[in-house]
Amino acid sequence: MNRLEAALLVGLLVLLAGCSGSSSPGPAPGPDPAPEEPGLLTRVTDEAAFETAIKQGLTRMTGSDVLAAAAAPRDSSFTGTYTQELNVDEADSVRYDGGHLIVAPRRFFGRCFVLDDALDYIVTRHTPSLDEGPERAAIGMDGTASGLLPCKQSNQKYTGSRTMLRTSSLLIGLALAAAQSLAADPNNVTGTDGLIMIDKRGGYVRFFEPAALEQIAALDLGDPPHELAISPDRKSAYIPLYGDGVYGNNPNPDHRIVIVDLERHEVTATLDVAPNLACHGLQVDGAGLLYASCDLSRTLLVIDPRTRTVEKVIDIEGAGHWAAVLPDGSKAYVANKDDVPFVSVVDLATRELVARVPMPNGTQGIAASPDGTRVLAMDFSEPKIHVIDTAQDEVVAIVTVTDNSIGPFRARYSPDGRTLITVNHIDSVANIFDGRDLTKPQRVVAVGRQPFGIAYAPDGGTALISNHGDGTISVLDFVKGQVVRSFTAGTGIETLSYY
Repeated sequence: MNRLEAALLVGLLVLLAGCSGSSSPGPAPGPDPAPEEPGLLTRVTDEAAFETAIKQGLTRMTGSDVLAAAAAPRDSSFTGTYTQELNVDEADSVRYDGGHLIVAPRRFFGRCFVLDDALDYIVTRHTPSLDEGPERAAIGMDGTASGLLPCKQSNQKYTGSRTMLRTSSLLIGLALAAAQSLAADPNNVTGTDGLIMIDKRGGYVRFFEPAALEQIAALDLGDPPHELAISPDRKSAYIPLYGDGVYGNNPNPDHRIVIVDLERHEVTATLDVAPNLACHGLQVDGAGLLYASCDLSRTLLVIDPRTRTVEKVIDIEGAGHWAAVLPDGSKAYVANKDDVPFVSVVDLATRELVARVPMPNGTQGIAASPDGTRVLAMDFSEPKIHVIDTAQDEVVAIVTVTDNSIGPFRARYSPDGRTLITVNHIDSVANIFDGRDLTKPQRVVAVGRQPFGIAYAPDGGTALISNHGDGTISVLDFVKGQVVRSFTAGTGIETLSYY
């Protein structure tokens, strides 16, 4: 069980304890709901049985699934309907209706949980997942087969006793909020509170109103900022000062990382990580640790921003320029540009280099999938994406990038994992992929000159592309596959993020 599954399980068990330990018992339970299919209803007699049931169901649930579900609208009148048809994802949610806590994940998961009354039951409706076809036998959580349910069987309503959960609605809300925060990839955020841009060429950190896309503040750090990471609580931004040059030509490398308050738009601290030089790629994990790849020192730093200390310096055996930390914080993958022909893999529990994934041409950008099962490494010279299986740390596929002359500069998944966007700084294009199947036809969209950065807007259909070469931002409607607007932002934005 990975960290996401374990954390979600703990949250649900806490909820169970809160229900059973209430000082004021709720209404007496009503009659048991009648099963609609064999194996539909499973009685949970104790916490061990509850844990077993949750483990069985969560084995294929991904972080993006839970996030998308928890973000769905909730209201007290929801009755709990789950619909799934071929090529359709509908009504995926985590909701509370006054009597049931309902968990209906989005994809790759054949069950819907209904946590009924004081969590005495787990009600499951099994539906074959889209990738396994309509003839997969659904296995009940009690281990018995519940028959074949065709994908087109829709609008299955969950029924059960309508007694209130013996806990407060506040606890329910906290559980749902916890599920949402646990599910999110802390390195791929969006939000409505703000929009930050790193103007490398102009030398400023710029803050924009996220809806109007108008600048509201600018912060001069004294030296050129480069990359960016957002703290998991979205209160701080971490920004490296790389030096006065670029990769391969950085005569005066810096050794500082600046911490910026995202609400007050001011510097709160500066971390000096000397003797490590030219830190560039930054990532965080869900626990709040910061990871920095320093290319001239050929190291990956483990930093605790709260104590302002470097906890570990890891030799990655290459000029690591960018890094991708898996959403569960278990491993980091460091792209070494054209310095050495491999991606460095670091186990973040042991904090040691544990693997080298061959990259004959070197590596440009790198990105982790929202479920953590894949890492995408952009080929340094050819228009290809190397797909790394993170369980084996091996390349399992190579995808050709349409209408690109070299490998993309950067890639980023949408938070829900449905879309992948790459940008190519030589060809000035953005490629839009189906994030669930990279082999499907791509859409290629012309953007501004030398696109570097990608940020997904909270509307679920728009992304901002920062054009480092001309000081503009392209507003990309990735559903329609077209640029709908362009506006000026600084001199040359390297990267940007909503929060």
